[in-house]
Amino acid sequence: MRVQRLREAEANEADNINMARRKQENLNVASFLKVQQQEKARQAILLKEQDKLYAMEYTRSIQDAIQMEETMQIKRKQEAKRLQQEQLRQAQMKEEERNLKSGMTPRERRYNRDMFEDMANSPRSTTLSNTGRRLFG
Repeated sequence: MRVQRLREAEANEADNINMARRKQENLNVASFLKVQQQEKARQAILLKEQDKLYAMEYTRSIQDAIQMEETMQIKRKQEAKRLQQEQLRQAQMKEEERNLKSGMTPRERRYNRDMFEDMANSPRSTTLSNTGRRLFG
């Protein structure tokens, strides 16, 4: 009987040891799962922050591109306006040069042309009309 009690005591102690080992394993597994879940949550937060930063950088780059395009468009308009003014100035200079060469201002030329046309319509001055038509087309 004593041997049986000793065996039962040993069996109980072995059961207690096994039960304590299982509890420790369960605690280790639960602790591991908890750490893993925390790591996963931390990774999700980091990923969200990275996505937010990427979106902000992308938005900033788009805004910079839009601003640069607007600046270039303003420069093109200014350059076109400058070119137009330069062409107008050159045309005026050319007109002035032509006026100086011909010796008459545009107003004088118009007056002479109108005078020749009036004379051409008059039946009395056919010789002058013919000469005027030959000279001024």
